[in-house]
Order: sequence, then C-alpha cells, then structure tokens
Amino acid sequence: LPIFGAGERNNAVDEAALDFVVPISSEASGAGPSPSHCPKPMRVGVDVEGMKATVKQNLLKPQYNVCDFYKTEGIFQAIARHQIFENITLSIIALNAIWIWIDTDWNHAEILIDAEPPFQIMEHFFCVYFSFEWTTRFLSFRRKRDGLR
Repeated sequence: LPIFGAGERNNAVDEAALDFVVPISSEASGAGPSPSHCPKPMRVGVDVEGMKATVKQNLLKPQYNVCDFYKTEGIFQAIARHQIFENITLSIIALNAIWIWIDTDWNHAEILIDAEPPFQIMEHFFCVYFSFEWTTRFLSFRRKRDGLR
C-alpha cells in the first residue's frame, strides 16, 4: 500500500479520516507541544490496480495437488487416486477423533496391553489402516522425496 506524506494529496482518502491520526508528542508527558518533534500524520491509500493484479495472479496460480506427483501406472497410484480411498480415509480420521474421545473417557488402563479387548482392537485397527494408507501413498510417488513436499 502506498503511503503519502502530509503535504501530498490523495483523492481516495477523505480529509476527515486524518482527524483520527494522533501524532506522538511531548505533550503527553506534560512538557508542552513541540511541533518540531511531532511526526507528520501519514495517509494510507488503496492501490486498486495492485490489488487487482495480486488477485489475478493468485487465481491463475495452479493449485497444489498431490496426485501430480504420483506415478501414472501401477496398483498403488490407482488406489491412492481413487475417490473411495479418499472418502474412506477421511471417515477413518473422523472415527479416530471420536475414538480418542471414547478412549480418554472410558479406558482407565495405563498401557494398551492392560486395556479391555475393544480398546486394543480399535487401536490396532487404526494402526493397521493408517500404516496401509501411508504405504500406499508412499509407493504411489514417482520420486519418493516428493512425499516431503
């Protein structure tokens, strides 16, 4: 945003807006006004053309899509690209969040091996599914280091 000095004119800024600018002076300390030490009020204008250019640039920028880094052939990339896989994964994430709430309230065991069987089964289920998901996505990448993007 361009900043205009007190002596310059900017038609986009209303003169009444400058009434709200309070320069810092020695007046507040009780020493009286000192015009030579008071900063000049500054006007802030809106650069409409600059804003339009920024918005246009952001709209034209390609969006990040992890599938762009996947292989084009193979079973793992086919699974990772499939919408059902995405929906199941999001559902499992939501179920895991709910399960954390249930586990926190009802599981009183200190460690997993001492927990009741339903708690152990669910923890192992989540571990197996998320390991499968991570492995599937990892094996889908053309270059494995693209998984770090």
